[in-house]
Amino acid sequence: MRAVIALLFLLGNVFIYLPIMLYTGSLFMKSMFGVEAPILLIATAFAIVGAAYAILGGLRAVAVSDTYSGILLLGMGILVVYLALDAIGFDLSGIPRERLTMLGGNDSPIPWHTLLTGMIFIQIFYWSTNQTITQRAMAAPTVKEAQKGVYAAALIRLVLIPPMIVLPGIVSYKLYGPIGDAAYGRIVGDVLPLWLSGLFAAAIAAAVLTSFNSVLNSSATLYVCDIHERYIKAKPNVVRLNAAITLGFVVAALMLVPVYDGAASIINLVQQLNGLLSMPILSVFILGLLFQNVDARAAIIAVVFGVGLYAIFTFLWTPLHYIHLMFLTLISTLSVSLLVNRLVFGRHVRFELPMRSQQAVSIPNEESVTIS
Repeated sequence: MRAVIALLFLLGNVFIYLPIMLYTGSLFMKSMFGVEAPILLIATAFAIVGAAYAILGGLRAVAVSDTYSGILLLGMGILVVYLALDAIGFDLSGIPRERLTMLGGNDSPIPWHTLLTGMIFIQIFYWSTNQTITQRAMAAPTVKEAQKGVYAAALIRLVLIPPMIVLPGIVSYKLYGPIGDAAYGRIVGDVLPLWLSGLFAAAIAAAVLTSFNSVLNSSATLYVCDIHERYIKAKPNVVRLNAAITLGFVVAALMLVPVYDGAASIINLVQQLNGLLSMPILSVFILGLLFQNVDARAAIIAVVFGVGLYAIFTFLWTPLHYIHLMFLTLISTLSVSLLVNRLVFGRHVRFELPMRSQQAVSIPNEESVTIS
């Protein structure tokens, strides 16, 4: 089970997150400065620096650089919001009504009713089970310190991030019309004074690099600890293996950058592709948290089924919005695991709510999955 989940996270990192981070960072630089260089060339520069940083610095270097670049980005992002609104005289008139509401209609990329189905579980997956996120919290010296970090991140996410993302996009639409993913770089380049543009570009570059480094570091950790050491060689030369596998991931990510170039909406594409791994992985966590006496093999079979089902929904037959299909995939994967557990392995599950007093994560043997 551990290897299957590690492999899914690894595939998602290499084929979705890493190339998209390189692409979006490169697109921002190109649109902000009007650079004529190919996206792939800029992405290569990011990849080389990011790989060197991840190999030589490790998780500590990522955490330290994330802290400083995060503070700088928050400050600059808030300034961009003010300057963008000032550029239109704080006047939002003339902007279509659908651009001024968070409740998307049926023809919106994110209809409002998706908030009642798959969107809830997308957020639970990302913030509660995503290895890149949880690794940072679990690297804290104490549980109390980890909780402080999580609370601080949640507060920033709820209070500061929405206006930083939404308002510059609205202003960009009024000034330039629908220019897609190039909107933020264009508005930043136009509203920031020249002497601040370089600083903001440096902050964005640092953010891209630290995000890229984080996923690289997480990917190398997943491969070395959960796959290589368990199934290939128990005691490898970790430093050499880490460097080799990191370089391999970087090359693969660079080769995929052109695939994402020109996407109509990169965030929607990321969310849609992410369903291939997010809902099957989340189903395993739900199984472990809420059910006892589930055979691990039933969970593995269900995860493979869930990936295949969502792949059909994504590439062959899409009867509903993809976020609704994520919810359907999650429910179907859970149902299959319970059915296989009962019909194939003859086990009767017990529903059991997790208790606050249970702190440990326990996997007693290879035949069952229990997460308390």
